[in-house]
Amino acid sequence: MFAIIDIETTGGNHNTGRIIEIAIVVHDGLTVTHRYSSLVNPETRIPTFIERFTGITNAMVADAPRFYEVAKEVHTLTEGCIFVAHNAPFDYGFIKEGFRQLGFDYKRETLDTVRLARKIFPGFASYSLGKLCAQLGIPINGRHRALGDAEATATLFQMLLDHDHQNTIPRSVNPVVTRQHELMPHHLAAGTLDRVPNQQGVYFLHDQHGQVHYVGKSNQMRKRVLSHFLNTKTKKAVEMAARTFDVTWMETGDELLSLLFEASEISERKPIYNIAGKKNERNVWLISEPDERGYLQLRLARSEKGGEVVTGFQSMPEAQQLLSVWRKTFTLCYQLSGVGQRGPCFGRQTGTCLGACEGAELPETYNERVNTLLQQFHYPHPNLLLVTSGRAEGEQGLVHVQDGRFRGIGYTVPGEVYADADALLELIKPLTEGRSTRGIIRLFIDKGKVKKIIRL
Repeated sequence: MFAIIDIETTGGNHNTGRIIEIAIVVHDGLTVTHRYSSLVNPETRIPTFIERFTGITNAMVADAPRFYEVAKEVHTLTEGCIFVAHNAPFDYGFIKEGFRQLGFDYKRETLDTVRLARKIFPGFASYSLGKLCAQLGIPINGRHRALGDAEATATLFQMLLDHDHQNTIPRSVNPVVTRQHELMPHHLAAGTLDRVPNQQGVYFLHDQHGQVHYVGKSNQMRKRVLSHFLNTKTKKAVEMAARTFDVTWMETGDELLSLLFEASEISERKPIYNIAGKKNERNVWLISEPDERGYLQLRLARSEKGGEVVTGFQSMPEAQQLLSVWRKTFTLCYQLSGVGQRGPCFGRQTGTCLGACEGAELPETYNERVNTLLQQFHYPHPNLLLVTSGRAEGEQGLVHVQDGRFRGIGYTVPGEVYADADALLELIKPLTEGRSTRGIIRLFIDKGKVKKIIRL
């Protein structure tokens, strides 16, 4: 069965435009068995040029049903049918988006009569519906109206069926879906990907023993997971897909929470296919602490103990290279920034140190430059609770920072009233701080991408 669709819309982008008319002509491969059409109230104004183009005015749709009121009919008429349209991605995209906004994932196999006509009737100057129908002698009773165009597309489709001597149509049914099915790992349980929500969150790919070998985040998890199985360009991608026996996930509702949860899981689990996971392992730490004279000194250490942990590095050469750059940028004393010398340091001898090593520069003046460097790693306050968007209406996401370290994330219960910050802290789930965590949080704070910052 085929459901031949045409829609009229307020614009060309399904993310911003709305459907104003829809028509469905059901075809059993031999003849038309059912027709349906309806104007649709887009719940927004129809632009003047669209009114002129289609003849559909704001007054005409004022009392028309909204999409949610025709959605059941659309779903019923197209269920079990192949979705056919002239420029199918356009019509399918709008209808799929309409269902998405209602909380449903609309899926149909598709056929595009534009592509079919190019293959079955090659050589025409234009394959727009109007010009193609004119060249084939197909009348259109109401151009740029949904039912008129759908009826014309149905007649065109019948001609394509009659002239399809190379079996083009069966081979053209939704090639993307066919390819996806062929590339799905055979040991992945049926329906696994259908259960993955196409929402913001973090997903986990598991091997046959249940071990996580890859962690990823996306604002469309199902689509991102699917892309792993369609990627055959590298040996690593093919191998990773072949080793995937299960997929689990966690919805986060907010990009900041996704990034922090992903960084924590990669740091904690160290999945073998996460390049970032290997780089996230910190082995060297930059420590800041005042010496007995009051000068802030910086040192590199293999342990987080002693002083304030500023940041971490994967290796000692990486740490030393960056510290050397900062030493020059902020005119730091060699003796107080990782080079253990006594007396006047090398920088003092070459004129690149202002004399903190021998007391010629006051601690307050020197520390001001050190703090300018450290500021890029610090939070506005060492103890914070950040409030972000949650996963559902009325829910809020929480990020906890204590003593300058990321501690975890949590979610409020919609409708619940919390007496104070301590009540919110009870909702926090502890997480590991990844190497990139501090930078992620600082970026979202600096760009004003958190709803509220509570100082604790």
